[in-house]
Amino acid sequence: MYSLSMYLKMMQDKVRMAAYKAAIAATVRPGDVVLDLGAGTGIMSFLALEAGASRVYAVDTSDTIDIARRVAKENGFDDRLICFQVDSLRLSLPESVDVIISDIRGITPLCGNNLQVLTDARKRFLKPGGRLIPECDKIYIAPIENQKGFSDIQGWRETHSRTDFSSVVSIAANQIGSTRIKNEDLLAQPQSMPPIYYDGLKSYDFSMKARYTVTRQGICHGLGVWFESGLCPGVRLSNAPGVDTIYGHAYFPLGQAYSVQQGDIIEVDIQARYIGKEHIWIWNVAVEAQGQTRVEERHSSFQGMVISAEQFRKRGESHVPYLNEHAKIDLFILKLMEENKPLSDIARQTQLEFPANFANWQEALTRVGNLSERYSEAPSEICSPAS
Repeated sequence: MYSLSMYLKMMQDKVRMAAYKAAIAATVRPGDVVLDLGAGTGIMSFLALEAGASRVYAVDTSDTIDIARRVAKENGFDDRLICFQVDSLRLSLPESVDVIISDIRGITPLCGNNLQVLTDARKRFLKPGGRLIPECDKIYIAPIENQKGFSDIQGWRETHSRTDFSSVVSIAANQIGSTRIKNEDLLAQPQSMPPIYYDGLKSYDFSMKARYTVTRQGICHGLGVWFESGLCPGVRLSNAPGVDTIYGHAYFPLGQAYSVQQGDIIEVDIQARYIGKEHIWIWNVAVEAQGQTRVEERHSSFQGMVISAEQFRKRGESHVPYLNEHAKIDLFILKLMEENKPLSDIARQTQLEFPANFANWQEALTRVGNLSERYSEAPSEICSPAS
């Protein structure tokens, strides 16, 4: 969940906002019905209303959607802006929409389950001939020299308080980082993965094999990754090196730093596989330097996950789980919720059933309230605007 200061920085990003403002003005027509996915504080929704939309459905899972609702009322838009705090995969709308607007990418467009969200919304809510903002995204990749990003790998090779942490390098070198790339950091001309066209997306998996010719002497620390978005015909948004935006750049590290000369070859095989609700990235890099033996590194964001042996065991298909005390409490509460009892009654019964876990009724009510917030829903949250 973003903080309010982060939402403000997004709205203050001149590159981002100029592009979206131009795209919305060119795409939304007077009388259109619009769906704003990941609406946050509602800035895209308000731009759509200013462009002439008759109605905007603003959807976000976080409490921040209440800011959009409040701002709409203060600015006289509350009759045209309808807010939902719900996962869009569980959303129902009373009508189809003419335009879907979204900016649910991270430092790359392959962020969380955003492709699934966009595909679902297009299939279920967009009218035939409807429009999407963005229409497409393209991911660019280049070998880079970036000491700032590599320091997060190299730092584990240092001795800290006489303790050797070097074994952590194998994990850190498989974790995708965030950095800022300058044009002078590039060691070769960038190449792109296949474009992501949102109007007919059939697969969430992407891959690219590329052969880079090094254009200058330097040190290869890994791969820099950024995007270029086609918001609508004639309007593009990019966080390419040298463009100052809030998005930053992705850094796919190498375990070692390699000196390279102009004319050297760097081969990259990179894949993004959608598993569960996340993309697992695989990046294999081969550096063929003049006068040096060819070196190869293989990396995967799966190998960068920090999962204890005990937790990994509990996820195994042969593991037989036994409920702990906390699970038994939650199960007891959920069964009472299923009986449509008020939270106050559920809390009292929970305290009586588990007196060692709750000193008073208020503690039990807090536990019950947390579960209610996570699991309960009213029909109004899915089928009609939240009040």
